[in-house]
Amino acid sequence: MDRIFIVLLISVLTIPFLMPLFIEKQEVPVIYQLGNVDINEITLYYKPEYIIIDYSHDGSEKNKFSRYEIRKLQTNGSTVLSYLSVGEAEDYRFYWEKWWNNSPPDFIGEENSKWPGNYKVKYWHWEWKEIMHQYIDKIIDQGFDGVYIDLVDSYLYWADHDYDIYATAEEMINLIADLSEYAKSKRKNFKIFVQNAESIIDYDYNGKYMESIDGLGIESLFYIKGKKRKEKQIDYRLNYITKFKEHNKTIIVIDYIYNEKESDIEKVKDFISLCEEYGFLAYPATKDQKLYTISPGIKYFNQNK
Repeated sequence: MDRIFIVLLISVLTIPFLMPLFIEKQEVPVIYQLGNVDINEITLYYKPEYIIIDYSHDGSEKNKFSRYEIRKLQTNGSTVLSYLSVGEAEDYRFYWEKWWNNSPPDFIGEENSKWPGNYKVKYWHWEWKEIMHQYIDKIIDQGFDGVYIDLVDSYLYWADHDYDIYATAEEMINLIADLSEYAKSKRKNFKIFVQNAESIIDYDYNGKYMESIDGLGIESLFYIKGKKRKEKQIDYRLNYITKFKEHNKTIIVIDYIYNEKESDIEKVKDFISLCEEYGFLAYPATKDQKLYTISPGIKYFNQNK
C-alpha cells in the first residue's frame, strides 16, 4: 500500500514537469509584445523565429528582464530583440533625470501629445548618443540578440519643424551607423533592426545606413486599422522595402488587423499570404496597437497553409 502511495505521489509531482514535453508548440514568424510579457507562455506554447520585447517588464530599470529570462526565450531557437526608441526620450527610463521635468536639457524637445511622458529628442546631440550607448550596454549585458530601433522617422518630424531634411536625415543615418558600430564592437553578431522610415535610403548616398542594419520592421503595410490600403500606397512602400530585401535584410511586417470582437479571418489570412508571397515575416497584431498581449491572429498561420 505504501509503495502504491509513493508511486502515485511521484506521478503527481512529476506531471507538471513532463507536461511541456507533450505540448506541440506553434511555429510562428514573430511575436511582438511590449507589455505584460509572460516568459512561460511564450516558451511553452510558441516557437517564434523572432521575439520583440522591451528590455524591461514595465520599462523601468528595476524590473528589467534577467539574463536567465532572455536565455529562456532563446531556448526555442528564437532571436530576441529589445525595443529601443532613438527618436523620443521616455520619462520612465533609467536615464531620465528628475530635474528634466522642470528644466530639460537642450536635446529634449516637446512632449508627444499622443504618448504622454514621451519627448522628442534632438538625436544628433552627443549627450543622447552617450545615453543610447549606455542603453545598448544594458541590452547586451542582458543577453539580447539585438535591438529593434523605433522612431527613425523622427528625421521627418524635425524637418517639419524648421530643420533642413538633408541634415536631419544625415544625422539619423549617422546615429544608426554609430549605434551599429558600437554594438557590434561589443558583440560581433548583434542584430540591428530598424522600424519604418524606409524612405530614408533616399538620403543614404554612400550606403552607410543599409550596411549598418540587419533587418527592417514595417508597420501597417497592407492594412491600416483593419482596412486594406490602396494599391498605390502599398506599391509606393514596397518600392523601398524590396530594396532592403535585395540587400538580404530580414523584413518583419506588423499590420494592426486582428479584432477580438469583430475579427475578419479572411483579412488576417490575406495579410499572412501577402507577406509569404513577398518573403516577409508577418505579425497580425491587434487593432488597438497596444502590443500588450500576444495577438490571437497568429493562430491562423497553420490554418493558412
